[in-house]
Amino acid sequence: MSLVIDADGHVEETLPELVDAIPAAMRDSAMQFVAEAGGYVTYRIEGRLWRSKYPFPGGLQNHVSAGGVRREGGRDPKVRLQVLDDEGIDAAVLYPSVGLMFGLLEHPDIAAALCAAYNDWLARYCATDAQRLIGVAPGITTLALTDAAPPACPWLIVQGDADEVVPPQAVRAWVDTLSPAPELQVLHGAGHFFHGRLNELRDVVLAFMARSA
Repeated sequence: MSLVIDADGHVEETLPELVDAIPAAMRDSAMQFVAEAGGYVTYRIEGRLWRSKYPFPGGLQNHVSAGGVRREGGRDPKVRLQVLDDEGIDAAVLYPSVGLMFGLLEHPDIAAALCAAYNDWLARYCATDAQRLIGVAPGITTLALTDAAPPACPWLIVQGDADEVVPPQAVRAWVDTLSPAPELQVLHGAGHFFHGRLNELRDVVLAFMARSA
């Protein structure tokens, strides 16, 4: 039986909640939302202002659907699961939203703390149904994660050994430092986006989910 998988879903983590979860001494120097005007958003990142280069079509309401109804599934996993049921989707692969901006941080200790806070938040979200909600962590060369704690759930790394974005050797070296270690699956000849290998990627993920059930 074939499965329907949303391969590019996003959660909607709340930045103040993540900042509150990092050490108090780092909070004022982390990330803060400042303002939105005309779709452009401005954040204060480590004391400096950052403004989006392009406007978000919906500004702060960018996650509102085309029908004008706010979708709460990015924050509420039970709502997300109901949406999957309604749309006939078996599982969703979930990426961050504001967490994609952590690469703008220049201090590795703050970046690592925010990544750890995000991973904990994501683990709680996905724990609602770990067979259907599949979280994706940040790339290791985007952020310094040497001090970030591993997530408190089973986790899988699938790496192509022809990855043109994230060096495979960096991933292997990072995995060797982890305890407990994640499961690492290497797809020979696969690039960063797994072009032509998505069915194989799907099989690896489904097998991992079955073993972790």
